[in-house]
Amino acid sequence: MDLQFLTPLSGFLVAVLPLLGATAVFFINRWDKRRQAQEDQVKDYWKEKAADLETENKALKRQIVLMEQDGAKWLAQINRRGDKPDPPEWTHWKEAS
Repeated sequence: MDLQFLTPLSGFLVAVLPLLGATAVFFINRWDKRRQAQEDQVKDYWKEKAADLETENKALKRQIVLMEQDGAKWLAQINRRGDKPDPPEWTHWKEAS
């Protein structure tokens, strides 16, 4: 290789390689921003889902408390009548006895 070939080749490489590198960096940053935006959307979705489930959980806990209170009132009525409650005959729970 002689100097007449190496000089223009090195000038071309000095001019083109930084452009190729800058283009690669540009596209990598663009893809990274897109990926980050998608991750943020997923995080927001799961935060909303967790909040919805928390609300539903509170409502179900409140419903359980109300059902337990109703059951306690019902049991008190039975006891006031003088009946002896026998849950295995009334329910499908055989381990209640």
